[in-house]
Amino acid sequence: MVVFELKRGTLSRDAVAQVIDYASYLDSLDDGELCQHISHNSARHGIERIENFEEWYGDNAQGDGLESLRPIRTVLVGLGVDNRTERMVTFLAKSSGMDISLLTFYGFSYEGKTLLARQLNVESTSGVGNGAGRRDTPSKAERWEHLVDLAKDLGVHDLFVEAVSTFRRNWTVHDENVGTRRIGLYLRDMSDISRRRYLAYARVAAHEHRVDLLFYSRAVELCPDGFQEAIGDIPFDTYPKGRKGNPLEPGTEIQFRLTAPDWDTHRNTLIGLIQAVYDAVQQQDTVATSEYEVEVDDVGDNDD
Repeated sequence: MVVFELKRGTLSRDAVAQVIDYASYLDSLDDGELCQHISHNSARHGIERIENFEEWYGDNAQGDGLESLRPIRTVLVGLGVDNRTERMVTFLAKSSGMDISLLTFYGFSYEGKTLLARQLNVESTSGVGNGAGRRDTPSKAERWEHLVDLAKDLGVHDLFVEAVSTFRRNWTVHDENVGTRRIGLYLRDMSDISRRRYLAYARVAAHEHRVDLLFYSRAVELCPDGFQEAIGDIPFDTYPKGRKGNPLEPGTEIQFRLTAPDWDTHRNTLIGLIQAVYDAVQQQDTVATSEYEVEVDDVGDNDD
């Protein structure tokens, strides 16, 4: 994640304060808040609309989890810089561990054209661009331990661990994205046999005295009958909000908010739903593989 502070004039120390303000705000958000912030501000200035950033990032980041967005990189860009500002940025880059760089451009008019000359005044010593010197991020196992400790602090340790374990037992081939408050669960997408990837189908999040089980729209659309049965028994929310009247509308996510008694009451229904989603994805896998094998078998045949 990169924060750019752009000035059409000379960079001053106010620009340094601004870029630190923006970066510190984003860094203060937990993963869920950050995803909502990005989704809310998408679909502007020619950027595609991202309904669910966590799902989108899981699909496009080649296996990286949300933790790979941090630490945040900052870049100041302007038409020149005063000495005091350059000194401040140099100090932050060398001494504070902050990933901050400073770029300046100089403009020239030539034969009716405007030419820009780029100059890198200060380059971050963290080397994020090439991966050298980047602060180590916790391993998946370490993040899981942190998440379990958080669930314990929130009073839902047993419920959270059992909910995640249920997915792990029933989704025998899957991947996970372990965040600060939640764990995303991914299944292999075989709709395109030539490009194997994992897509987000569900998420388990820890909250005070409850655990949320969210199923992404691709899971709901695969198992409409299973979700129809589950929402008839279990209290649920939808995203986007307000779709409870038609929760199976395409693009709708369904979230069950569960206390320990809720889990005990509806355990069998939820286990059946989790298994149904996995089976539906595997069936999709089988169909895609069969179609691919037919196509490959046809290649090279000389029917003449």
